[in-house]
This record gives sequence, C-alpha cells and structure tokens, in this order.
Amino acid sequence: MRCCGFHARCGRRPPRRDRVHIDATGEILAIETANPAPPQSVFARRTAVYLGAEVLHDGRVIGLCVSEASAAFDAGLVIPAPGEAARRILMRGL
Repeated sequence: MRCCGFHARCGRRPPRRDRVHIDATGEILAIETANPAPPQSVFARRTAVYLGAEVLHDGRVIGLCVSEASAAFDAGLVIPAPGEAARRILMRGL
C-alpha cells in the first residue's frame, strides 16, 4: 500500500470514471470524478476521491484507491481539507 496526498489546490476534470493523478512523490496533481453533480457551495464538503478510483502516474494506472477523501470545491479546483489525515488516500498497487 502507498499513501498519497494533496496539500494545494488541484484540478477537477469531468471524465467517464473516477481517477487520481499523482506525481513521483505521491502528491495528487488532479482528480477526475465521474460524479456529474457540481458542488452546490464552495463551503460544502463532499467526496473528492472515491473508493476504487484508479491512481495514475505519468498517464499509466498504477493502483486503486482503498480509501476516500473529502474536500471543498471552487471554480473547478479541489480545496484540500484541513488536517493531514484528511488530505491522504491509501492506494493498492496493481
């Protein structure tokens, strides 16, 4: 298992499936969520990374999320929750 996280705002893209893009250090660069419902408020927290989402590095699937993370959303960006634990997801490598 590997722990990945996001500490700065990252992009949210509307794909066909749930995916998380990470760099070599495990920092989350972008989150793709197939959930079509846009957040109702920047202050409302909702799931940003879903259980079972694919984890990609350099465009290649390297694992699946075995945990979830919630965040706020603003203008297409995901805003990490305060607290280190809330900014982390666990992934299982393929």
